Amino acid sequence: MMSIRILAVIALSLFANIVNAKIVISGHVVNEDNEPVDVATTKLVDGEGKILYFQITDESGFFEYVIDVERLDANLIVECLGYEAYKLNVTTGHDITNMSIRLKSKSTELKEVIVTAPSVVLQGDTISYRLSAFAGKGDITLKDAMRNLPGIDISDNGKIKYLGKEISNFYIEGMDLLGGRYNVATDNLPVSSVSNVEILNNHQSVKMDKEIFSDNVAINVKLSSKAKFRPVGSYEFKGGYGDDWLYQLSGAGMMFNNKFQSILNAKYGNITEFAEDANMDHYNESETLYSATQLLGDLGLSTPPLDRERFVSPEDCFITLNMLNKTGKDATFRANAGYSYTKTRYDYLSFRDYYGENGSVHINQEQSSMSAVHRPTVSLEYKLNSSNKYLTNTFIGNIGIKEIAVPSVLDGSKFSQDENIKDFQIRNDFTSSWRANYLRWNITSRIEYGSTPKGYVKVTDQNDENCFVQAAKSHRFLTKETLSAAYEHKYSRFWMPLSVLYSNNVIKSELNNPASSNNAVGNNIQLWFAPLYEYIHPMRKYVVRASANLKWEYNDVENKGSMPVRKTNSRFTISPYLYFNWTISPSSTLRSQISYLNRTGDIGDFLTAPVRTDNLNISYKTGILSYKRSFNAMLHYDFKLPLDMWFVNADLIYDNSRSNLITNSDITDSSIEVSSIPYPNNLENFTGMLNLTKMFSSINTKISLGGAYMWRRNSVSQDEIIRLNYSHSYSILTKIITKPWSFIELDYDGNMTTSHIKYENKANSLMSHSHCLKLNLFPFKGFQVKMGADILWKELSENVSKTIGLLDLGMSYKFSYYRIGIDMNNILNTRHYSYTIFSGINQFSYDYSLRGREVLISFSFTR
Repeated sequence: MMSIRILAVIALSLFANIVNAKIVISGHVVNEDNEPVDVATTKLVDGEGKILYFQITDESGFFEYVIDVERLDANLIVECLGYEAYKLNVTTGHDITNMSIRLKSKSTELKEVIVTAPSVVLQGDTISYRLSAFAGKGDITLKDAMRNLPGIDISDNGKIKYLGKEISNFYIEGMDLLGGRYNVATDNLPVSSVSNVEILNNHQSVKMDKEIFSDNVAINVKLSSKAKFRPVGSYEFKGGYGDDWLYQLSGAGMMFNNKFQSILNAKYGNITEFAEDANMDHYNESETLYSATQLLGDLGLSTPPLDRERFVSPEDCFITLNMLNKTGKDATFRANAGYSYTKTRYDYLSFRDYYGENGSVHINQEQSSMSAVHRPTVSLEYKLNSSNKYLTNTFIGNIGIKEIAVPSVLDGSKFSQDENIKDFQIRNDFTSSWRANYLRWNITSRIEYGSTPKGYVKVTDQNDENCFVQAAKSHRFLTKETLSAAYEHKYSRFWMPLSVLYSNNVIKSELNNPASSNNAVGNNIQLWFAPLYEYIHPMRKYVVRASANLKWEYNDVENKGSMPVRKTNSRFTISPYLYFNWTISPSSTLRSQISYLNRTGDIGDFLTAPVRTDNLNISYKTGILSYKRSFNAMLHYDFKLPLDMWFVNADLIYDNSRSNLITNSDITDSSIEVSSIPYPNNLENFTGMLNLTKMFSSINTKISLGGAYMWRRNSVSQDEIIRLNYSHSYSILTKIITKPWSFIELDYDGNMTTSHIKYENKANSLMSHSHCLKLNLFPFKGFQVKMGADILWKELSENVSKTIGLLDLGMSYKFSYYRIGIDMNNILNTRHYSYTIFSGINQFSYDYSLRGREVLISFSFTR
């Protein structure tokens, strides 16, 4: 009997060893001088030559395969440029660990050739573009040239995306000088100062987490030798005349070396807007609490789907100083300070048709929007980013001073509308990560304080009969602390984060006609426990993450105003999340995520007294805390052949959200009252997007074809009648950048859109298409002729459409470091732009006044 038990134990042990069988293949690749060979390609192929696995050697020439198979019979092939290929048959019967593979140098006698650097280099997860191979002769800044790079898209406000995904970091020579305000670099770095632009796929910014999978994408700008170790810069002056005298003066001085980087940039003028975009932080995801600034909103804010420089008369000022200093091998200190001032004016007519059971309500209004915004900002960051420790502390402060005046004419009555808001915010973020035995610890802390000490909207009419003053102010404090421990076991990781959040929010508002007030104080406590499990395939073929966010929340809100209310409640929710990333092949990736979120409202739900934000709009809430549950599913696919410059990305996104409240609008010809009423509200949204990009090197042409489809179903409440609303739209986008010959460059951007809406027994549809064409000619060295045209066709209503054309011309001459030019904008002197949109069951039409014909002369110096 004992012998049977012993045999059973032995059999079970053998079975366990078979089940857990793994084959390890590892080694170092060196050259004939016994020096390591990095970025050598190693691959395992079967007898038919099919690639089973592949890997790139690291800086020490090391590679390792851990394969979940019982037996193996394959060929190991090692290849590297400048060396002869190495081939070895590997089987389970031989020692295949810690091999030493010596590559022999390979030399080829060549005839006389011209050697040029490749335009695209692929090294592991990094794609490097040689910028000069893609930049056009008419490109001046880094942003101009980056638009030509395949796979990269840059929006009008400067946000960068790669294969449809926003970048997570922007580096200059591997250093993060600007954080999310990378517009300062892309708008000012001369093309001549940049040698390469690198795309860092699967980028992990924290060195101690380099073995943790990341699907982030980052950009690293490599500078030319002349831009290193000595100051570089660009300076420009423009002047001319249009509807008024025009001027613009700008300068940017830059210094980059191994330990220090700085950019000083200043700009002032009234030709184009630039201050808001230059001051934009593309990474900002602050959990800012509801404030009086949000309550009052932006008076008279409305903009058409048209370049703002066509209709806005601006006066902008911007100055920023950015410095980064390496204080140690892995430590940096960064300081960013800036001030922006933007003043704008534009005029438009609005024709709003609100659907009603007994006929539509028409509100027609003429408005002139004039605004001025002052915004000083400062950011200080210390970062220690080493292989065994990570520590960062960031302090951010900003002030906003906004002044808006919107004279209006409504039904023949003139209104004077003014808004003034002062707001400031300070925030400190601290993060520390370290390892202890088998655990990875992380602490994060956020402390935030903000205040709107003064804000008001004042409206008066010509007879002083319908005047009012709406005042509001607020204070907000938030702190969020998180302690997380991560345990690693083979290819699995377990994160166990515990978070606590406390916030205090105070909002007061006072309306004098009719008299009403809010005096709301809210306290919120949240506790999270969000365990997360991650499994990474040994060859990183796929990654799976699953988490469940367990949250307990307590709210205590009291409004002591003219319509008092007091509510306390606690709530427990679970929000699961599932993520899957599958590397189908080196060239294609499939990524999906599914999440279910529970969200609770804020102090804004308890502002029960009416708040007036302009001569028409009045808003108030019912004192019921809102709840929203949403299901989101996303499927992303991308395919890339960087060396062949083929890029494809596609997204399918589905959203389904349910809430306990619905927004209701009560419309008359003299007021729009917006409130929330208790009603189960369901919103469904489906979006599909596809984009294909191909660079044809033989004709120096980049072609991007994109398509989008959106379907939406939601309920709309108007005059307390709830209607089910369906809408869908199609869009086709075409972008072509071509430089077939050295003397010509053509840039075309086209967009065709069709929108449909259906409610009850009514159905409407609108079509539009726009075409933007830019043509540059270079008849001889240094001389450039520029032609630009915007053609826009809009359907205003059934069988009624309008086409407008905007034409620009210019020429410039460049010699040495200097450029002089003359530009003529809107040569046809087109003065109006009209368009129509759907808003739920309503239809809005607008007519904007455009800037007239302009002539500008410019002079610039770049070195």
